[in-house]
Amino acid sequence: MVGERSYRSKSQGTTVKYTYHLSPVMQPIPFKFGQPVYLATIRLCFTDTNGNEIYGKRVNRLRKKICRDWWNHEWLTRTLGIISWLTQGRDHLELTVAENTTIKIRRTPLKYQSKLGITEEPREQPTPTIDENEEYNQGEDEEEVEEEEEWEDE
Repeated sequence: MVGERSYRSKSQGTTVKYTYHLSPVMQPIPFKFGQPVYLATIRLCFTDTNGNEIYGKRVNRLRKKICRDWWNHEWLTRTLGIISWLTQGRDHLELTVAENTTIKIRRTPLKYQSKLGITEEPREQPTPTIDENEEYNQGEDEEEVEEEEEWEDE
């Protein structure tokens, strides 16, 4: 995926156009899930209109500006889109890593259910259900007990 944007340069006083590219990063994880898998993530690369890569502090500002409204769903669909593009719609991608050695990468992600999670609904706080008459009666009971103790002492 390639996108084109622009920003206002304070030093030059002009509008500067730039291009951003989604770049896949595949990190192998050989033993964590009982089978060799890879972690697919995406990064953004920035170039000017001539194709020269943009470096420095500006890159972080540009990335924040583009990605500020990308939530989990947007990241997931972009990642799956890149993997689908790499596999050309087939079930897997076959990479030759050495002579007579290939790696097959499935297009479908591994589904994993975490034991931990976040509950989005607020926890219910117990509400006290004290009846006004109950509170009054409890006070009387305490006084009666005190009176009884006084009589016992005499």
